[in-house]
Amino acid sequence: MMTLWQKIGLGLLLIGSLVGSGYFVSTFRGSQEVHYHAGFQMYDKGELLDFSGPEFMYLGECGAMGHSFETVRDRIHLHERIGDVAHIHDDGVTWRNLFESLNREDLIKNLDWVIVEGSVVDDEEVLDRVIDSYERVVFVTNQSEIDAAKLWEGMISEEYIREVEEASLNCNPV
Repeated sequence: MMTLWQKIGLGLLLIGSLVGSGYFVSTFRGSQEVHYHAGFQMYDKGELLDFSGPEFMYLGECGAMGHSFETVRDRIHLHERIGDVAHIHDDGVTWRNLFESLNREDLIKNLDWVIVEGSVVDDEEVLDRVIDSYERVVFVTNQSEIDAAKLWEGMISEEYIREVEEASLNCNPV
């Protein structure tokens, strides 16, 4: 038979285990790690913007990127000086989150056009929906008219995104 103190001790041990396991699960998001990629380009006043500079890059060590989820940049970012492929490491990440991680929310305040997989779509819809794996999007601001087909011709391919992904998973820059 267990004494009252043994029962209390066992109860506290069980509560501590449950709380600890809950912390573990919420911290590490279960056994499935989220990691996928999408491509994008941003045109401002007709010029393709370059996001390959160090100020836009996530500087964590290869293999340890995006696991703390303390900032939006941990959830979605660019790295390896590749400025047109976003690395997504969490569920529910949107295109708006990408521009937040780049500290360039100013660019999306007055979007004129958004092209998704070759079709012009509503900008607010795209900004606030979850990014799909291998999705490709062109954002255009400060431009009243566009030739969507011409802009889409210059868009990166899904194959290129996959090449970046493969190199990233192996910690080998493209």
